Amino acid sequence: EFARTLLTDFSIESILDHLVLRIVEVLPVSGAGVTLISPGASPRYVAASDDLALGFEGLQGELDEGPCVLASASRGAVSVPDLQRDDRFPRFSARALDQGLAAVFAFPLKAGDHQFGALDLYQTTTGPLSEEAMVAAQTLADVAAAYILNARARVDLEESLEQVRQGALQDDLSVEALRVSEARKKGVLDAVPDGVITIDERGVVVEFNRAAERTFGYSQQEALGRELAELIIPEAERDAHRRGLLHYRATGEGPLLGRRVEMMPIRADGSSFPAELTIMAVATAGTPLFTGFVRDLTKEHAANVERQALEDRLRQAERLESLGQLAGGVAHDFNNLLTVILNYAAFITRDAPAESATRAHAEQILSSAERAAALTKQLLMYARREPVRHTAVDLNAVVAQMHDLLVRTIGEHVRIEVRAAAELPPIHADGGQVEQVLMNLSVNSRDAMPDGGVLSIETAVVELRAGEAKPHPALAPGLYVRLSVIDEGAGMSAEVVARAFDPFFSTKRPGEGTGLGLATVYGIVADTGGAVDVQSEEGVGTTVSAFFPASPEAPAASPEPVDVVVGAGETVLVVEDQRAVREVTVAMLRRHGYRVRHAADAAEALRISADVDFDLLLTDIVMPQTSGRELVRALRDRHRTCRVLFMSGYSGTAFGSERFLEATEALIQKPFKETELLHAVRDALHRSGTSRRSPR
Repeated sequence: EFARTLLTDFSIESILDHLVLRIVEVLPVSGAGVTLISPGASPRYVAASDDLALGFEGLQGELDEGPCVLASASRGAVSVPDLQRDDRFPRFSARALDQGLAAVFAFPLKAGDHQFGALDLYQTTTGPLSEEAMVAAQTLADVAAAYILNARARVDLEESLEQVRQGALQDDLSVEALRVSEARKKGVLDAVPDGVITIDERGVVVEFNRAAERTFGYSQQEALGRELAELIIPEAERDAHRRGLLHYRATGEGPLLGRRVEMMPIRADGSSFPAELTIMAVATAGTPLFTGFVRDLTKEHAANVERQALEDRLRQAERLESLGQLAGGVAHDFNNLLTVILNYAAFITRDAPAESATRAHAEQILSSAERAAALTKQLLMYARREPVRHTAVDLNAVVAQMHDLLVRTIGEHVRIEVRAAAELPPIHADGGQVEQVLMNLSVNSRDAMPDGGVLSIETAVVELRAGEAKPHPALAPGLYVRLSVIDEGAGMSAEVVARAFDPFFSTKRPGEGTGLGLATVYGIVADTGGAVDVQSEEGVGTTVSAFFPASPEAPAASPEPVDVVVGAGETVLVVEDQRAVREVTVAMLRRHGYRVRHAADAAEALRISADVDFDLLLTDIVMPQTSGRELVRALRDRHRTCRVLFMSGYSGTAFGSERFLEATEALIQKPFKETELLHAVRDALHRSGTSRRSPR
């Protein structure tokens, strides 16, 4: 708002009046004032937001003492957060305190070597201004001072030109007086921070100040006498400039006169830049002159571009956050459905004859459900709703374990070749996430080869030394394990490579890709302290390399296969509001030796617990009316040491995080298979506690 005023009104008084009124609206102060003064001189103009501030400004002028006087003399900000405790201005403080003033903050109005006075902020309560408010106030004071300098320069310039014109008409004007006037005009022009260029009616430069020299790269000697159009105006606009001059000479009208316009002038080196131009017609006794004030807007435009980029990133972050919230909500219901599908399909697979069509169909259902579970996990992981557990991981082992799944997923038209380095050090990562990185990269490579080809998977040890070229700027010197996926596809252009990791960016047709694959890979690898590099050439193929920092920690030994554990007649109370999930869970437990009581909600579970002893409470966390966590708290009154196994379809949320579990509690994530449930139940029953069975 203040800037818009400066663009439309060159009056110094108007600038100061508007400044103090706007400040009290946007900064946490009671009042504001400005005194325009030069050292050793009386105030020339005083502006204030209200009568009280006007009185304080006048009091400082009367006493020649106060924060305003000190800021103007010292050219530095003066902070007085508690006027009563400050002894620098005894006379001013005594009278101002009586009028209710508690704190004062003064900021010099300075521009270069010029000092115009001070901006004062008043508070009726003690306390400092925030650093942000102090910076904002000084910035406003600096901007106002710069425009005051410009305004004074324009006035002085017009006065100088008028003196020259009048002096030329007076026979008694001496050559010395003319020289002094010209020197004064040149001094004013050179002090103005904006470029000032004056041309005659032919468009020839007759004045070129120092700021113009710095802005355009021409010296004054190089610019004077040359046509302005040839100096700074782009070639495509030169004819229009010349027509404008002819139009003014014929009609006395100029559509750009007195207006601020943006343009793209050119420098001496041929480069262009954004600038703001104001053109004024200068009346003279002879031919008219035109003076232009040019301000370089390069920094302002760069700031606007940066702000737009920040706004774009904010919108993208909001979009991703919305995706995460949606994913978390959908995951609960979807994981419930997958729990039912996975386990009933497993029942059919186990009970049907080995070569029967029924078993084959059930195996297809089971395979599809497992892929759906992996897809849900991928979406949750990208939305950062999936818990991450970093351990030492053997990358070669991950590649070997994934090989058969990759062959089935990629298809027969693509041949997979694996080249694994020997004695590969472990990496510190989440094993499931590393599998996802390999799967995402492999699927992308397959899609790049619709007619078939060779997909190569390589592992290697890479040592980066200080001073050597790095495959990615984010990588620090050290030992890394590289996973590379190489295809013989169509390759990507440099523009596509630059956006390859952008979320939702995809070159595939609608319905063929989400744009999350590489973005997920990037996030997973970055979380380990590594980086991802893409090398691609159109018509040749693409190599995507993930660099994981090597870990000194040895991978945990793979557990020996464990048979399905069975119960010993323990009683499990199952609480689950989804009927299908409840029924399949009860069926799995009963098939393996457990006695089961079940409830559809917390209220029913509390009624059952009043009459039944149980060894383990297996409860969903999120249920209508009363949550699983609240149910446990209610049961603790009668069953103080009961074991608890929570079920959750909201992966990674705070109420399902293992960080919030007590010693007698455990968590199993949905969707789970029968073996996972049975092992979780057995582990929960064997957790340490004072009693195997909870008291009635």
